[in-house]
Amino acid sequence: SFFTDRLCEIYNTENPHLCSVTLFEILKKNIQLMLDFRGMYGLIFQEWVGVSYCDSWGWTDIDTVYGNLSYWFDNYQMLFQHDLITFAGGDARSLYLRGQFTLHNQKLNRKVNYLWKECHLLSNIWGLVEIVNNKRGIIDEGCYSYGAFRSGVSILIIPLQIQTWGNPVFNSYLTVLKNNTLLSCLHDSVSECEKRLDDYDVGRIKIYREIKFYYFEMVHKSEGCAWWVPDEFKSCCDVDYKDLKNQFFVMSYSDGRVKFIHYESFIQNQIIPAIQLHFQTWKTNFKPDYSKSESKIWYGDNKFIDYQ
Repeated sequence: SFFTDRLCEIYNTENPHLCSVTLFEILKKNIQLMLDFRGMYGLIFQEWVGVSYCDSWGWTDIDTVYGNLSYWFDNYQMLFQHDLITFAGGDARSLYLRGQFTLHNQKLNRKVNYLWKECHLLSNIWGLVEIVNNKRGIIDEGCYSYGAFRSGVSILIIPLQIQTWGNPVFNSYLTVLKNNTLLSCLHDSVSECEKRLDDYDVGRIKIYREIKFYYFEMVHKSEGCAWWVPDEFKSCCDVDYKDLKNQFFVMSYSDGRVKFIHYESFIQNQIIPAIQLHFQTWKTNFKPDYSKSESKIWYGDNKFIDYQ
């Protein structure tokens, strides 16, 4: 296949045809393993996303809904002042590149196309064999992220992803797509959320203003930090969730520190303008009712996304 052909070319194997055929047979039985090579997509698909064609490339998951990306990208140039950006949803203390959205700004720094070499499971053909034989999953948020955060590149974690998995900071009770803008209500009453969202003026979204910043150490932790990632690849900054409601994180790794930038609150009346909604738990309770006259899709008993 094209995918395995390119992998074997990148690894410069002695017998690329045999390499490709072998990998193809393995991946055919477990197609999800292709996600483990996300960090190599910039090279694998360079004919389409290479620096001659695109300033940036990245990945996303299919269980997400986006707001007006053009608004954020046009108004927040800081998104393109960092080598990598990723969207977080209240868990920004966990230092990893999110599978829901991670962008590599290759025009700014060509090094982002080779960060996979910082992960020992991707750096050579034998690591690749270990992945496919032992089914070493979660490479993008595990080994690849661990290497990227220690590579010296600049990484920006943006807390504008809305989660549906009971996050203690951004637990959405109602999310709407209004005039191409994604808005989420954090109030625990759906009826109150409906009222507040209906009254919300999309034009009121504020440009962020920095208040102050702090520095924290990047630490390796096996508990309370990205629990699904293998212990050897877990990294956090030692700060409480309650402090993460309205911040950006800018990473500086030359000295192993994390710069924590505190911004003026962008939550107004418990409504947060977001970039992305991650369905996660909602998708397991997906119960669309297309017979209703309202254009609403219900999730469980009291949560839904409404297209206006």
